[in-house]
Amino acid sequence: LLSLLNNKKKNAQIVEQPSSKNANFGPILSYINQNYNKITKIEDIAKSFYMSKYYLCHRFKEATGLTVIQYLNNIKIQHACNLLINTNLTILEIGNECGFNSSMYFCKVFKQTVFMTPREFRKKAR
Repeated sequence: LLSLLNNKKKNAQIVEQPSSKNANFGPILSYINQNYNKITKIEDIAKSFYMSKYYLCHRFKEATGLTVIQYLNNIKIQHACNLLINTNLTILEIGNECGFNSSMYFCKVFKQTVFMTPREFRKKAR
């Protein structure tokens, strides 16, 4: 379980350090990491950096190997795992705190990423 989280964290750290060819993505990655729970659509990010949604998506995938949504969801799930381990918040509250608008979508993304439900994760982590 811990190795799964460590692998996720290592992958996120690798993505956070773009190559010199794509060094201009550092501010975008920082913005996503700081505002992950407030971002509701890709347009939010694109507007903040004065670029079109399509340009952002294309360049982001080219720079990181992930789509914007994949990267954003990975950051949200990392924070959710931390909250599941270190707080007594309900799963619904954690999903909302991490920026998921729907508890069903939160559980779906969590299970796709961690290969277990948030409840199962919490039980195994404790």
